Amino acid sequence: MPETPKKFALLIGVSQYGEGLPELLATPQDVAALKRVLENPAMAEFDQVETLVDPDPVQMRLAIQRLYRQPAKDDLVLLYFSGHGITDDNNHLHLATRLTSKDDFEATAVPARFVQQQSVQCYARRQILILDCCYSGAFKDGWQAKAAGLDLRPELGAEGRVVLTSSTATQTSFQQESAELSLYTQYLVEGIETGAADADRDGKIFVRELHDYVKGKVQEAKPNMKPDILLDREGFDILLSKAPRGDRTLEFRRLVEESARGGEITTYRQDILRLRQQEWGIAEEAAEAIIHSVLEPFRRRLANLERFKTALQEEVDYQFPLDPHLKADLRDWQRQVLGLADEDVADIWQRAIAGKAEMSKLQNHPQPVAEPPPRTPPTVEPRLPARFAGAMMSNYLPRTTPPIVEPPRPPADIRTLPLPLQPVEFEVATVKVKTETQPGGFLGLSNKEVKTYPIARSRQSAQGYREDLGNRTFLDMVQIPGGSFQMGSNDYESEKPIHMVTLQSFFMGQYPITQAQWRAVAALPKVQLELDPDPSHFKGDNRPVEKISWWEAVEFCDRLAQGTQRLYCLPSEAEWEYACRAGTTTPFHFGETITTDLANYRGQDWEYQGKTYPGNYGGGPYGSFRGETTQVAQFSANAFGLYDMHGNVWEWCADHWHDTYAGAPTDGSAWLTENNDARRLLRGGSWVDVPAVCRSANRGRLAPGDRDSLFGFRVVLCPARALLACQS
Repeated sequence: MPETPKKFALLIGVSQYGEGLPELLATPQDVAALKRVLENPAMAEFDQVETLVDPDPVQMRLAIQRLYRQPAKDDLVLLYFSGHGITDDNNHLHLATRLTSKDDFEATAVPARFVQQQSVQCYARRQILILDCCYSGAFKDGWQAKAAGLDLRPELGAEGRVVLTSSTATQTSFQQESAELSLYTQYLVEGIETGAADADRDGKIFVRELHDYVKGKVQEAKPNMKPDILLDREGFDILLSKAPRGDRTLEFRRLVEESARGGEITTYRQDILRLRQQEWGIAEEAAEAIIHSVLEPFRRRLANLERFKTALQEEVDYQFPLDPHLKADLRDWQRQVLGLADEDVADIWQRAIAGKAEMSKLQNHPQPVAEPPPRTPPTVEPRLPARFAGAMMSNYLPRTTPPIVEPPRPPADIRTLPLPLQPVEFEVATVKVKTETQPGGFLGLSNKEVKTYPIARSRQSAQGYREDLGNRTFLDMVQIPGGSFQMGSNDYESEKPIHMVTLQSFFMGQYPITQAQWRAVAALPKVQLELDPDPSHFKGDNRPVEKISWWEAVEFCDRLAQGTQRLYCLPSEAEWEYACRAGTTTPFHFGETITTDLANYRGQDWEYQGKTYPGNYGGGPYGSFRGETTQVAQFSANAFGLYDMHGNVWEWCADHWHDTYAGAPTDGSAWLTENNDARRLLRGGSWVDVPAVCRSANRGRLAPGDRDSLFGFRVVLCPARALLACQS
């Protein structure tokens, strides 16, 4: 009978060092905390967990060697290191010991290649290495895959080797001020101990889930810190731990995590939290402690922003323009100590320097103005849609919104290229509610009425063109004919008054921007903002890109315009509704109702505060709740050839929010104000919404920096340019 596979772990923490390396007070606590969760039989359930604190280089090498020589092929091996990482001139990583000093680290530290060699010689085919140290991403240099068979039993999880690093090869890692654990290890422990890393709620925590959770939490607190993952074979899917289940306190924490992704909790989410707290019998003090813990990274980040602002203002008041060496010191402090990216503090630089320059001008002492860093809008993490309205949880996290300068549009002299128009064919679907009377039968039962929802399908065509984005990725645009329509509805106050809008012909993306399209355009030269090439929560090249802010959508349009020499932009709200309706006056372009066979939305009732929000509309049927995005163009199009206008993801529009349509433009242009802090429009509803929210006329609003897995966008070819292109 084969032996039961075992789990072995070695946890190394180094807090004391030689000359030139500062002590790291958190590392012994890091080791103890990780040992606690790895040994817990309800969690990781490791058979053997050895710890080594402040070893010399010989002790560290021997312990690592024993770890990798001990296991059999079906066992799991985990090595963890918390301490200073140092790279040499060739970017080779060394793990510092208690004897390591800054000037002799190559002789007194343990080189990463030693760990790599021991790993390659190890029989165990499931190996995890966790490096919580500076420059830990440099471990990949010299790291090679090891050939192994594929006969592990499925319940053990995938085989392979995986390395989790707290930083990239060029980054320092961060020690938290006045904190018990290092930032990275804090969320490693928290993800396992609370079960929060169990993303799919299957009761198991795989390495990929733990990495995703830790990376997300770390970057909420330190956006400039980028945890990484290196792997071979299927190491991504190694099963690390069970997720605690049945503990209402842990369930409450998960609910808080889901509700506070951006450091703010909307009013309706607050009400849900209070309701669950009472239902689950959680003490108010315990609930507040959980909320405080979840929101703490955002508080720290705001506090660090305030510290930087104060320090910069003091230096500017003392010396202006700033000495270049002083500016470099401020940059180092900002990035390495406070963990703030350049874009996080761009607005602070701009206001401090601009204010000082203006004061100098008033005093008639002109001085040269120091060059501020490039202006980028503030990054605001996810917050759920404000269509449910209400104040944010200001008692837990105050919100500050610094003045923003509207990003510049691409230059107006972008040359006009002819559009290679060609016919585009698509399937159009309409649905009706049909009531039929069925006889009661020979038993004399009463006749009864039965509703059916027949779907009529037809083939139609339009004119469109295809933009080549490279790497076999294309942007499909369709021509929207000009015309007039009645915009708005009488369903909600914000959709009134209904008013006539007349638009010229324009071109719109056939479906929301996909992740493949986003990745292709994100690789183009930066205009103002850095773009994450893979921001989406639900992965898939042909799924819509999501977790995109309004600012990032604008940056995408700007890069696309420069790369294609055509002026792309976000649609106006009027353009979006006109294109969605496609000549219809019904709540949906499908008709009076909608089904989950035609769109991706919540087809089931939603219970909230004793009120039921129906999962059907207009007498239509109920359906499924997929709980995620679906591939674009999976369902039928509307009469203009546009897909996914109802549900899947909310789509950003160019307009600023107005409470009603009183005074709205009637020519289809975007309705803007002078307030660049104004909330922006979203349209179409999403995968999480009930059908009433996905109507053609429904309006959503959010701050331009907000992002979540509900928000995407599609583009239009700006109308004036489209007309010129058609004429050329």
